[in-house]
Amino acid sequence: MNGRVKRGFGGLLAILVLTGWSLAVAAHEKGDDRLPAPPVRMRVIAPSAQGPWLLRIDNEGAEPMRIAADVRLLRLEVRVPSDRPVRQTYRHGWSKRAAVCDGPQSFGLGKRFPVARELVLEPGHSYVEEFDPRLICFGKQAALLVPGARVTATLGWKPKAKWSRRMAAAPFVADAAHRPRRFRPLRRLQAPQLLLSHARAAVYGSDTKERSATHAKGASGDHAGSDRRDASVSRGPRGGRSAASAEEASVHRPRAVVEPPRKRPAPDELAARMTLTTSHHADARRPTDIELSVEAHNTGQRPLFVALRSRMLSFRVEGPDGTVRCRPQSRRHHVPRDLFKVLHHGKHVHMRVMLAEVCPPGTFDRPGLYVATPVLHADADGTQYGLTAITGRVSTRHAGTPGGTHQKGDDATLVRVRFGRRPFYKRGPRQVPTRVLPR
Repeated sequence: MNGRVKRGFGGLLAILVLTGWSLAVAAHEKGDDRLPAPPVRMRVIAPSAQGPWLLRIDNEGAEPMRIAADVRLLRLEVRVPSDRPVRQTYRHGWSKRAAVCDGPQSFGLGKRFPVARELVLEPGHSYVEEFDPRLICFGKQAALLVPGARVTATLGWKPKAKWSRRMAAAPFVADAAHRPRRFRPLRRLQAPQLLLSHARAAVYGSDTKERSATHAKGASGDHAGSDRRDASVSRGPRGGRSAASAEEASVHRPRAVVEPPRKRPAPDELAARMTLTTSHHADARRPTDIELSVEAHNTGQRPLFVALRSRMLSFRVEGPDGTVRCRPQSRRHHVPRDLFKVLHHGKHVHMRVMLAEVCPPGTFDRPGLYVATPVLHADADGTQYGLTAITGRVSTRHAGTPGGTHQKGDDATLVRVRFGRRPFYKRGPRQVPTRVLPR
């Protein structure tokens, strides 16, 4: 009898303990729900489909807020336009299933907060950063960023399920900075949905000369974005403050990029002509994983007698730290006789290069986007064998219609390095006063 009473009392005690724990967890979750959302507003400004875009976070409250100022935490859901009313599309013409470009997963930030990018945003201040959308939607996903596409941008991490006791678990993308906490922390911020326009790519700023100087230091035109440049204000040509980067871009209207005039084709359309194409993109986890595919095409009508090797290639690499020249290897290497061959019209020679082996050490130590443009230095004339081979310097800008696996516009490779020895940003995040257009 006593044993039954003890067992019954133990079961009742266990039920009471479980009930109390459940009520405590429910009270904790209700307590978080009673707190209002932090007064932080996030926006992504996309003047064109190709970029550059802007990430802007405003503190519209009266207290400082802690945010994660890192563009790599962006997650883009893209719905492309569709003309055919199939099952996978809505009536209005957009794809039903969104393609997801997950930045935190790509850069290894899926479960941790980037401590170096912690920023306490004061009231009435903003964080603005200019970035290339191809940093998040890379490779084949970058082809989805077309005019008419709908983009839903979020910053941070997915919220936990409502039934989980860790629904409010860190990391948080926005949180209060003072005690007692008057706002509930958020794991994710969401921007208003974007509809990409047909406008040309924009250049932010009030002076074209400042922009061209920035390009000379390491920007990369149409092939690589300037997502690594933080917001900063510099002195204009007249001594006043000018919008040299992204912090005033949401106020000033963007200026259209002026395309350079194209060169006229050679008068002899049947002359022997060679051009280069390279792989369109290369996604590498580490710098040692960067592999490029370069093809040398005979785009002329007459055959070519030439010897080509991968060691004859040099590269011009534009990245976040500037421009680096990757010179070809020593020209004293012996070229075997069997490498000299006739390259007929429409044929090509395929060459694979590990870019980290050609470029100086440390070229790709900083994660981010790089643009690699190849140049071929054909230096084997075949005189030691009594041959006469074509020699010279070939770049990707030569006219012609290449064949093979590459397309005509593949004149440079967009390289994304996800991890490196150096940090992604050159300096810590900074805040600027929120600029509002007068009514």
